[in-house]
Amino acid sequence: MSKIKAEAWVLLIVLSLIWGSSFILMKKGLEAYPPMQMASLRICIAALCMLPVTIRHLRKVKGRDLFYIFLFGLTNSGVPAFLFAESETVVSSSTAGILNSLTPIFTFAVGLLFFGVAFNWYGLAGVIIGFAGAFLLVFFGESHAGTAAETTNTALYAGLIVIATVLYGFAGNIIKKHLNTVPGHIVSGFAYLFFAIPLIIWLLFFSDFPSRLVHNPQGIHSLLYIMILAILGSAMAIVLVVRLIQASSALFGSFVTYLIPIVSIMWGLLAGETINFVTLFSLLLIMSGIIIAGLKKQKTITN
Repeated sequence: MSKIKAEAWVLLIVLSLIWGSSFILMKKGLEAYPPMQMASLRICIAALCMLPVTIRHLRKVKGRDLFYIFLFGLTNSGVPAFLFAESETVVSSSTAGILNSLTPIFTFAVGLLFFGVAFNWYGLAGVIIGFAGAFLLVFFGESHAGTAAETTNTALYAGLIVIATVLYGFAGNIIKKHLNTVPGHIVSGFAYLFFAIPLIIWLLFFSDFPSRLVHNPQGIHSLLYIMILAILGSAMAIVLVVRLIQASSALFGSFVTYLIPIVSIMWGLLAGETINFVTLFSLLLIMSGIIIAGLKKQKTITN
């Protein structure tokens, strides 16, 4: 059983690196395309990437599993993609990564309230400590503050990310309770396909995407960034996160979002941003939350 524990930690780190870089990729994609198009392109490209797998298993997936895959896609891949795209027109990529750390809080609460997940003090203590670190990072870790109007506007758009993390909480629990035996690549392929079909039609025939691609100076470059985001941050990552949750728990799997801010801040450093003491202390709290919340689960896995 120790092999499963090691696999879970490796997946946690890999996913953190991938998703921690996704927010800057979204920013690059938004340089040429509005939020609706950027999110649609992300979903469609991911679906096309997974299409061979989807076709191969088209007749092997049970109707009941398809229903839960649809729900998972809606709460993990569908709606959140548009919420994040819209929010990043105002919220910085590093702040978006930080707010993503709310996911374990809602995973724990949703599991407790709607999925019959057993209560444990390690999980509660871990998410509280991790959330405290994320709170400090969001409200006191910025290098500069804007006007009251700018702060209010940012808070409204940040609220879209909070809604997305609530949906992520449902998605993680759906995987663990209803799709625990379905391979991640099958979940990924069908989850994206459900939404890609209507979005491709809209992009090609009812939006100005073709015109932007051809005439916008950043059209090609932004599309390349979106492709990287879709292939790594969506198609590949969803396979890894499904496996992570199956190998551990929905709560442990959601802790990948506690490492995402670290990667986001690393990108900020490369872009010339500064890190203050509050930021470093916040990161310490976040890492402590991951360790504490993982203690009980690791003990359970090894027995």
